[in-house]
Amino acid sequence: MIVIIIACTPRQEPLNIAVNPYLGFQPFFVASTALQCPDCPESSDYIGGRSFSINLVTSMNVVNNLFYAGELDASFMSLEEALELYAHTQGGVCIAKVLGPATGTRAIMMRAGEQKQPAFLGYEQSPFNAFLLAEAVPALNWQPGQTHFHFISLTKHPQALLSGEVDAVLAIEPYLSQLKSNGAVVVFDDKSLSTETYDVFVVTKSAYEVHEELINWLATDYWDSGVKALNSGGADVVKAVEANAGVAELDLASAVQSVPYLTLQQPSVPYPELSDLIAEALPRITQAQPALTLGACKDVVKR
Repeated sequence: MIVIIIACTPRQEPLNIAVNPYLGFQPFFVASTALQCPDCPESSDYIGGRSFSINLVTSMNVVNNLFYAGELDASFMSLEEALELYAHTQGGVCIAKVLGPATGTRAIMMRAGEQKQPAFLGYEQSPFNAFLLAEAVPALNWQPGQTHFHFISLTKHPQALLSGEVDAVLAIEPYLSQLKSNGAVVVFDDKSLSTETYDVFVVTKSAYEVHEELINWLATDYWDSGVKALNSGGADVVKAVEANAGVAELDLASAVQSVPYLTLQQPSVPYPELSDLIAEALPRITQAQPALTLGACKDVVKR
């Protein structure tokens, strides 16, 4: 079901979805594995004759470029990334699902015994990562200008740190777990931030107009089946996640516990309204246009 794509790949009709290897988005890759989703259709045969394709990409820059080129219909990302995408597409996207809070899934990691200010830090370029680094530098008493920041794709973070290519990485799950198992330590994480972020499922408004039923099914039954599969920790699921993320010997059960919305437990308090989440996230996005209002697809797409 997984198709590797790059920016120049021709558009796949009718619904093209891109997902990066972050653990919080893995439910879409494992929903049809094992017995958790026996009625899930294949990628080319959805109810009513509609189809969808789920594609693995390693960089949010590729995801953005695909959206800008009109080659992509949907993807998963942080709310901050969704706001930036909304601005760059002149309001062409909406939110099909708020996955949940993502606090606890990002951290700056260094090799054990080397917790001085790093000369080189690798991270994936994104609005929220830039915000995290802006708060981390003063919190860690690092001197501005003494750390060089390098953009490194997610799958390359562990090797870049462990090989000494960089002195620190801003990693996410499942790479946090992989690095910890290899002796790396956390020096700053998103639990230390002044606010938390949320992950969301974003689709183009044009795709939602045509495929509302399919998208809503993907955001509910299909997604829930994937979450159940991840929590089952079956050998086939572990193998699929390891292959998608490019990691080996992953302690999936432990890694899943670090992503709040994958634990299958309903939040003790309801999630804030989407409008409140957006209002809180907007100041962190330098490229967003306040005049534009990102919203839930069901509320903003005209019938």
